Amino acid sequence: SKGMHEEAKQSFFQAKALFWVMPETNEYRNRLETLAKKFGDEKLVQQAPEKEVLLEMGAIEVTQDTQPFVIEAAPDENVILFYPKEDGTLRTTCLSCTPLDKSNQSFILNSANHSKNNGKNWGTQNSNTQSTSSSYAHHSDYDFSDGINIFCNITKDKNNDKYLMSFEIHKDSNK
Repeated sequence: SKGMHEEAKQSFFQAKALFWVMPETNEYRNRLETLAKKFGDEKLVQQAPEKEVLLEMGAIEVTQDTQPFVIEAAPDENVILFYPKEDGTLRTTCLSCTPLDKSNQSFILNSANHSKNNGKNWGTQNSNTQSTSSSYAHHSDYDFSDGINIFCNITKDKNNDKYLMSFEIHKDSNK
């Protein structure tokens, strides 16, 4: 039925948005391309997600005027930020923290960045132990979009299962 087709297409757009913001895997890309063919448009996979789809997924839109904010994230929870560039394309950053050991104190910070013009890149870094009770990591995206820089400090207290992600957005004075 038409309603089921529209619902399936909406689910596809959400899956494609995840593909856009997460580290790329060929298997995931192949599955999305197969689905896109069923919808009659193989190019759907290469198109940036719509802003509305990212917002529905809980992504956070940032601008040069965004005030500092803190997000409390569970282990392996994706925190997605995006910024609409002047040319209308989107730039996204996805951060998550994966515990390294059973104490859940040390962690790996996973990051993925994507924009139509700059392509996709991702990486990981180990946290640093600040004291016997906490650890931290830092992520910077200096070319987030049109002179916008994002800085994120992540701390993990051993008495809490969550990670505190403190974000600051700055306009690059060189732009």
